[in-house]
Parts: sequence; C-alpha cells; structure tokens
Amino acid sequence: MEITYKEYKKTINIGIELLRFILCLWVVVFHCSNIKKNHEKYLKKGFHVPIFFILSFYFYYPNAYKRLIIKIKSRFRRLLYPYTFWSIFSFFLHNILLKFTSNIYSNKNLTIKDLFFQILFGTRYYRLFWFLFNLIFISLFITIISFMAKKNFLIVLEFIGIISLYIHFFGAYYKFFISYKSNICNSLGPLITFLPLAVTGCILSSINLILRLKNITFPLKIILFSLIYLFFEYNIYISYPGFMYPNVIANIQISTVFILAFGSLNLDKSKEVKGILNYITRYTGGIYYIHIIVLRYIMFNFKNNKTYFSSTLIYIISYMICFFGDKLVTKTDFKYLFI
Repeated sequence: MEITYKEYKKTINIGIELLRFILCLWVVVFHCSNIKKNHEKYLKKGFHVPIFFILSFYFYYPNAYKRLIIKIKSRFRRLLYPYTFWSIFSFFLHNILLKFTSNIYSNKNLTIKDLFFQILFGTRYYRLFWFLFNLIFISLFITIISFMAKKNFLIVLEFIGIISLYIHFFGAYYKFFISYKSNICNSLGPLITFLPLAVTGCILSSINLILRLKNITFPLKIILFSLIYLFFEYNIYISYPGFMYPNVIANIQISTVFILAFGSLNLDKSKEVKGILNYITRYTGGIYYIHIIVLRYIMFNFKNNKTYFSSTLIYIISYMICFFGDKLVTKTDFKYLFI
C-alpha cells in the first residue's frame, strides 16, 4: 500500500483486513486449478482481483489527490520492486531447475528476450504480473492526472471512468487487442477494463466510505452478506467481451457490496482479532507475488487431488517465505518484495 504499515494499522477497518485475508487465500485457491466441479461456481468466481484493485486505489487516492510526493514514490517502489525482482528471480530459477528436472510447468528454456518482454508487459512467463502491470500503469496515469487537473482531479477521473466504460461496452478496445499475441492483449487489454475499477476506488475514498461503515445496522449487514451469497449463487449480470475480468459493472457492484459488508463488521474493539489479522495480512502482497513460484517450482513434485490441502500448503509456504524474508530486509526497500 502507499501508506506505512504503522499508519495502515491505525486507520484501516479490521473487517477490511479480514476481507483482504480471504481474498488472498481465494487467489491461491483460484490458481490451484484442480477444483471439484461442485465448488467451481463459488471458488472460480473472479471477484477477488477486482476487489483488490478497488481497495488499492481507495488507499492511494488521498496521496494522489494531495500530491504527496514521498508517498507517491513509496507507492511506485512498492509496485516496481516486486514486479522487477520476482520476474528476474523466476527467470533464473526456471532455467536452473530445468537443468535438473523437466517436471516443472514448462520444459522450455527462457531467454533474455523472454525476460525483456516479461518486464515490458508482465505476462511473458510470470503471467499473474498482468495485475501489477495494470496497477503500475493506471497508478502512473492517475498520478499524472492529479498534477494536471489539481482541484478538478476527481471530476476528471469520473469523466475518464465513464469514457472507459463506454469504450469497454462498445467493444472496440477488445476487438483491437484480440488480434495481438497473448502477452500483449493480457497486459494492455485489461487497462480499459480496470480503469473504471480504479476510479471507483478513488470515488469511494473521496467520501471516506470505510470510515462511515461502523454505524450500519445489523439488519442491513444481513442484507449485504445475503447479496454476496446471491452474487455467488446466480449469474445476475450480462457478460461483455473483455480481458481477464470483463464484466465491469458487475465487478464494481459486487466489489462495493463486499467492501460494505466486511467494512461494517466492527471488529476493531477486539484486540486479539485485530492483532492476528494485522499480522497475517502484512504479507498479502508477498503471498500474491510468491505463490506462483511455490506452485510451479517448489511444489513441482507435489501431486494431490485434494485442492484445499494443496492450496493451504502453498499458502503456508508462501507465508513463511514472506515472514522470514521480511525479517531479513525489513529496514530496507526490499521489504516490498514480501508485504
């Protein structure tokens, strides 16, 4: 995130922390493809990434709006360090392991050209970094708008969000990028899809939504969590062509309901829950970056049809790597590789 961890602990709603933990675990399970059919409609719903995206810009908006240079730089260090380091690390790890075994996800030797395109687009071989690519690109775009628009920053953002929604539903963006190779369309393609999500996060932040949730009544909480169930149980949205998570309106609606529901839990008074969640969710970013390396390389000999067990094991290993890695570099910018 763009604020320091100590500031984050003081200001964040603990219900949102719980949501972040669930989303992180959800991502790991989602990437473990061996899911039983009777669980598919629950585990393979792709709401986790849009919610993360909205939350990311929710917390970045105040820094961009106030043009806080130090925190803006921190934002990009937080994104660029893992984006570059884990791409390079995965490159060398793959080629080294390939000399000893062919029992990994690909038996093709990676080249410098592959590394170049991975850094350039984020999707060559470490394909989940399309998400970081979009975070970096849209963060840069929004930062530039903040310095250009100044007092009209939010109005300009809202206008851009509406235009990007129009382009998305018109389908021109999809038709343009669908003819490109996968590493290009899977990195540049989601930009128009995710720009409205980023704008939504900024709008919610401008009204301090999370801070206003503590007074929500119990019946309304029940309604919000019931809506989440309905979203999982039924496909109540119209599907539009796009990349990665194309149903933009549905993702905005569902993500907002998730944030409202979990943000209203009022767990802040429980010191035990607060302490545990703060400690666990410190490594949410690192687990996202590292779990694919664990899945592809460290676990390449692990074969188990019980998805929940393998997902849990991958999550725990990723967490331990983040925990010990953070302890080693916690006073340097390399901490961004694990948090």
